[in-house]
Amino acid sequence: MSSTKGTVVRAALCCLLGLVVVYPAFAQGAGPRKQWYFDLNGGQSSLTQGHAIGNSIQAAVGQFGPYQSTNNVTASGRGISVGYSYNPYYAVELGYVTFGSASGTAYSTATPANALSYQLKGKGMVLNLIGTYPITSIVGVFGKLGAIRYHVRYDCHGGGAFTCVPPDSTSDGGLGSLWGVGVSLRIVHHFGLRLGWTQYRDIGNRETGGNGYINYTYLSAIIRF
Repeated sequence: MSSTKGTVVRAALCCLLGLVVVYPAFAQGAGPRKQWYFDLNGGQSSLTQGHAIGNSIQAAVGQFGPYQSTNNVTASGRGISVGYSYNPYYAVELGYVTFGSASGTAYSTATPANALSYQLKGKGMVLNLIGTYPITSIVGVFGKLGAIRYHVRYDCHGGGAFTCVPPDSTSDGGLGSLWGVGVSLRIVHHFGLRLGWTQYRDIGNRETGGNGYINYTYLSAIIRF
C-alpha cells in the first residue's frame, strides 16, 4: 500500500514538474508579462482524523458506563506562499500552511476524574501548480494540483483510571498530495483576492488518528510585484 502511495505521489510530482518546465514554451505572448506575487491566506480547516480519535476516546470511556464528550475537528488555518505566474493561465507556488488543531474530551459522568482528552495539530510546506480560466478581465476560476510535506502531532492526556493509547504524544511526517478549486478576483493590477477550497490527502498514520485528509476553506490576498 505504501509503495503504491509513493508511486502515485512521485508520478504527480513528475507531472507537476513537467508542466512547470514545459508549458512556458507554448505560452509565450499569452497576456501580460511574467509576474511574482505573494499569497496571504486564512480560513477554516477540518482535520478529519479527529473523528477517529474522538470515537476512540469515547469508546474507551464509554465501556465504563455513561459519559459526556466533545469533539471539535475544525480549526483556524492560515498560510503564506510565493508564486510565479507565467501568463494569465498558469502559475506555480511554494508556501507554508498551518491547519490549527482539532481537540476533544470524554469523561465518565459517574467519576468525572476518569477522563481522556486529545489535541491534533497539522502543518506543512506545499508546492502546487495553479491553472486559471479568466471569465472576464476581473473574475476567473482556478484549480490547483500539488504536494505537501506535512507534519502532524498528536497529544493525549489521561486522567484517573484512564490512560492513552497510542502513547501520550506522537508525531508523523511525510509526503501527501493536494488538489483544490476556487474563484479569483483581480481588483487592481497589483492586488486581488481568491476564495478557495483545498483538500490535503494521505496525511498522518495509525498513531496520529489514521491516514486521512484535511479540508481547508480560505480567503487569500494576492499581492503582485
